[in-house]
Amino acid sequence: MPRTDLLLVNAPADLGKKAFDLAFPFQRRLNFGLLSLATVVRDRGFTVHLLDPQIGPERDAIEWLRQTIKECEPRIVGISCISGFSYPIALAFAKAVRGLSPTCPILIGGKDHVGQLGATVLEDCESIDIVVRGEGETVLPQLVEALLHGASLSEIPNLVVRHGGFIGETRYDAGAAQAPWTCLDYDLLPDSRGFAPSIEVSRGCSFGCDFCVSARSRIRRRTPEEIVGEAERLVEHWQNPDLRIYFETPMFIMTDEEIRSLSAERDRKGLKFTWRTETRVDYLSTARLTLLHQAGLRVLDLGVESGDAGTLLRMGKTSRPHSYLSKAKEVIESANQLGVIVKVNVLFYLGETPATILTTLDFLEGCSESVNCVSAYPLMLYPGAKLEGSIERQLQRFGASLITTKEWKARHLVPVNPSRQLTYAQAASIGLSFGKSFQALDTFYHQKTYGYFSPNVTLQEFRTAAIQYGIDKLPFVLTPNEAKAARGQLKSCLLQCEIGSASG
Repeated sequence: MPRTDLLLVNAPADLGKKAFDLAFPFQRRLNFGLLSLATVVRDRGFTVHLLDPQIGPERDAIEWLRQTIKECEPRIVGISCISGFSYPIALAFAKAVRGLSPTCPILIGGKDHVGQLGATVLEDCESIDIVVRGEGETVLPQLVEALLHGASLSEIPNLVVRHGGFIGETRYDAGAAQAPWTCLDYDLLPDSRGFAPSIEVSRGCSFGCDFCVSARSRIRRRTPEEIVGEAERLVEHWQNPDLRIYFETPMFIMTDEEIRSLSAERDRKGLKFTWRTETRVDYLSTARLTLLHQAGLRVLDLGVESGDAGTLLRMGKTSRPHSYLSKAKEVIESANQLGVIVKVNVLFYLGETPATILTTLDFLEGCSESVNCVSAYPLMLYPGAKLEGSIERQLQRFGASLITTKEWKARHLVPVNPSRQLTYAQAASIGLSFGKSFQALDTFYHQKTYGYFSPNVTLQEFRTAAIQYGIDKLPFVLTPNEAKAARGQLKSCLLQCEIGSASG
């Protein structure tokens, strides 16, 4: 077997944002960014091997990596680390590669985490030689060519490079990251049909939520024709005309005319795929939801974030919270009438107390006939988020505090205790109860079949796995009646906490 020019490796998470995130071995999300890089580099004439060891203990993933290196003898190794939840394994991967190949250049990228950390990554791990900042489709082919030919890296933008005992940076060029969209080659990914099919429909977000790494970033969007063309390739690759696809994006946004074009192109090609995506309340209306449903939308992640006006203002979600919440209720109810599952996302933010959380619960209860899926969790501070610049002032204002234990520091993630009345752990526990208060097992399974679960996993297989893991540890109950009972218990608990806080 000839030597491979580039081995690209996805570092799997060893910890979830929520405790149950790694509960199911058949949850296999596609790292479409890494597959895009592999496709681009291959199209430039280099040989590429892709490894995505998402499942199994860390030691198994590292052994798989070692075996792959022995088989393909890569000249360069690139590691994808998209979040702090996979950062320790990414560093362990780099050390394993260095142990087998003392001179092999080791690169690491992932714009929302290691790209934000830059030189810190090289300080954390001596095995890593280069950090690629921002998107990599333009930079990586140049970097591979230079490394293979022993050329200078000084003219390649967006790099942080180790030079002997020194760390230097090349110029940062945001424009260099804006590569044309790539038609992904799924044959490059071993066992690709075991992953949940996804299409990256856009990058960037123009909104300014304080907690988000993608806030105020340049937007690039695929055309409706490009999206349907990619979906057609997925349908053929997965050999499933009824394929369920996740339209990946920080925030889905299309004009009504573009949605009609998407629908018309889907119909023209006789395609029956359906899809899921994520967007904001203020983008939607009943009329637009109807168009989206006609184009195949079946599951919608909706970042409502809070039902409390003050909390919405603090996080920069909206400047008109009351009209925002009225619109959110309209959107949720309209989606339900159309048969679209809405997963309402809730964020327990700075200044959150049992009283503000109770207000959010009351808001959702007011839509309870239409809300059957909720994801709620406390604030975590990510590298590069706008909130970093004002966090100290806000901590003092609300009596909040940061959790800076050794374990979290090693990931460069900072969980936040929202207020004096509420710790991060308490908020996480309340978040689990929020899920149980609105969603039953069947609905949770159905929405996870878009973009999360391997396509061949049945409801019965999921039910068996959930019971074995423990329903008490999962964010759903078995029946809608149990959800209603859980909601009553949560409300009673929050009322007692509110009374306790007031008397204290």
